[in-house]
Amino acid sequence: ETIKCKTANYEQFGATAVDVKVSINGEGWTVNKLSYSYFANTVARNCTAFGPGVLPNVVFGVGVPFLIQARDTLNERRTSGGDHFAARVVPAEGGLQGDAVIVDLQDGRYEVTYSVPQPGVYLVHVSHADLGGSEAVAIRGSPFKVEAADPWVKHRVLGQLPVTRTVSGCDSAELPWPLAGKHGGRVLCACRQTAASNII
Repeated sequence: ETIKCKTANYEQFGATAVDVKVSINGEGWTVNKLSYSYFANTVARNCTAFGPGVLPNVVFGVGVPFLIQARDTLNERRTSGGDHFAARVVPAEGGLQGDAVIVDLQDGRYEVTYSVPQPGVYLVHVSHADLGGSEAVAIRGSPFKVEAADPWVKHRVLGQLPVTRTVSGCDSAELPWPLAGKHGGRVLCACRQTAASNII
């Protein structure tokens, strides 16, 4: 049989864990008990976001993740789910918006993955519907400004090439290959062409 009841007002005690027992028809309390937690409500101004998706530089065309950490009125981390967060990714200067998906991890954290369709500067808005409020409220730091770039751009390596060394007993002027270890503070290597071991 399912028993439904209204939880007691625990405001004078605050957020805490309690044990739930049942008395049927005035009989003694049950030996078995259930654990129940009173928790303080989530407040947007205390919630934080972190991860690659809220760093200044991201890429477009692929999913970019970040996490939301829910915090309550006492600025403590929430340890359960069920909050109502929303994420919206909009271009800073107008255009196509990005798509965002939020997954409740049921431990006070929420995983957000979004993607944007083209390179440019975007604003990542994250908000929470606080209990008793009529509108969603931005979390701490929102909106996050990010710049999306092409993930396939190959960056040039600048600087001078390493100095080549000639290994004694080897006709190759290339660098020692491969490094095999150290011997008395000197490097023991093998010649690519002759496969002879040398100490340099």
